[in-house]
Amino acid sequence: MGSAAARLAELPVNDPGRGVAQLRSLVAMATLLGDHRPLDEVIEVAAEAARTALGAASVSISRWEPQRGVLRTMVNVDDLGPHEDRRPRDDVRPGEQWWFAGAGGGEVGAKVGFATSDGDDPASVDRLRSSGKASAIAVPIVVERAMWGELWATTAASSPRFDRDHAEFMLAIAAHIAAGIASATWRERLAALAYTDPLTGLANRRAFNERLERLMADGAAAGPLVLLVCDVDGLKGINDRLGHTTGDQAIVRVARALQAATAQVQPLPACGRSPASGLPSALAGRIGGDEFCVLLEGYDVEVACRVAEQANRALSKMGGPHVSLSCGIATSDGLTRMQELFHLADTAQFTAKRAGPGNVCVAGETGIHSPPARALDGSERRRLRGSRTVGGNRVLADVLGLLDDTLGVAAPDDRLVAVAMRLADALDATGWAVSLVRPDHDQIRTLRTMDTERAPVLGMPDQRWISQPPVYRLSDYPRTADVVGSGTVRVLHADDPEEDPLEVALLDELGSCAVLVAASSSAAAGTYLFELYADARTADLDDAAPWVRLLVAEAVRGAGAAGPR
Repeated sequence: MGSAAARLAELPVNDPGRGVAQLRSLVAMATLLGDHRPLDEVIEVAAEAARTALGAASVSISRWEPQRGVLRTMVNVDDLGPHEDRRPRDDVRPGEQWWFAGAGGGEVGAKVGFATSDGDDPASVDRLRSSGKASAIAVPIVVERAMWGELWATTAASSPRFDRDHAEFMLAIAAHIAAGIASATWRERLAALAYTDPLTGLANRRAFNERLERLMADGAAAGPLVLLVCDVDGLKGINDRLGHTTGDQAIVRVARALQAATAQVQPLPACGRSPASGLPSALAGRIGGDEFCVLLEGYDVEVACRVAEQANRALSKMGGPHVSLSCGIATSDGLTRMQELFHLADTAQFTAKRAGPGNVCVAGETGIHSPPARALDGSERRRLRGSRTVGGNRVLADVLGLLDDTLGVAAPDDRLVAVAMRLADALDATGWAVSLVRPDHDQIRTLRTMDTERAPVLGMPDQRWISQPPVYRLSDYPRTADVVGSGTVRVLHADDPEEDPLEVALLDELGSCAVLVAASSSAAAGTYLFELYADARTADLDDAAPWVRLLVAEAVRGAGAAGPR
């Protein structure tokens, strides 16, 4: 094709009076690109304005990718050829096929390409003929002294071809486009600084508040709003013992866990979403040092609870010093102000924090409470029963099958015993107990128990039916009382100085280092208490807790008989 400068010198000069119209076009373009627009919109507006100013058949703007040495078409406007789309998905060409192949180094601003359908460059001739065009000009777009991309314009076969005046005019247009791109890029950078938490990459308090306030103020939400407020458990201890760098790493893990939870939690059909869609409208943000929030639009409290549980499960499997999340949940139903929603969720979070690490509480009409363990619906039960791996085995699937089939009409305590025996065997627990707390009673009455450490070497484990069961005062075990009152699950550790003294003494007596405590209520009988004891050989009870909670709830609520045998 010859050098760009030589080709430009060969172009005919057109009517000098065209300069006034071109000047007006540049002023109009500067006005359009001077508006605060996002980068994608700047590119599209610039292409349309350039086509109008040039009287061109079509205009394209492409982005230079120096790592790959290609130009990627961002937008094509107006009279497009048979193989051209307005917003092509993957239209890339090697740089050497373009008029300014050497752009990106040297005097890039001086390079202009000109071609005709009967020219001497085979690549340009083929491109023009295939699109039904007569001539084309390509000029570089240079932003901050570096190659950004290309402005390409064509004339139709029935129109006059481009001349030198057009080429010089396109250089001026490209300079205006470059200024618009630079301005939009700076605005994006400033927005990232203003609305993004620099450590985690999540939305910061400003971004989170603005979105929440907008949704609540103008009713733009696509459904109810649910706010999840989370506080990181154990972060202060990490900072004090290991330093703030390690603490920052823990904060980043929390951000990753929340992002993964919103991507992995599957909404139930009642939420009106595809089962595999995740939560695309969820916004996760870091609003303080160890405070995180998740905003769910169009979902219910149950989905928010599962996000919290999934995030805590993810954290338990990550490397580094262990942290967890204490979470509070509130819904916007009946509220008009963002501050009211934050206050409710924050109050619920404070209650969860007091109940112990990893807890979740919900602000409801009757006050703050832990979410009850829900019974599995039919689709979930089928999915889990068909699962081949749950914690490395088929425990969950097997127990659900046992509850559905063999023990379908059994009493709750019989179903709980089946759960206890299967879980104790799978987790290598040291023992278990099934107890009952009657309504309005301060007594824990043990129904059945098994101590595997005292079991005989041969024969069945020492499972004992208690004819005269021991009775404990519930008020002597405040942490257990919290579980009974909330219908939730918790793991109590003997080496935790904040645990109930009597609970620690009982663990020492049994030779156990921890106990998983779960509870579920029966309207007829009261609240069933399920305990699974562990020593150093037992699998991680914290990791098993969410599944145990589901199975205990299923054993009690799906029972065929109302009370204990």
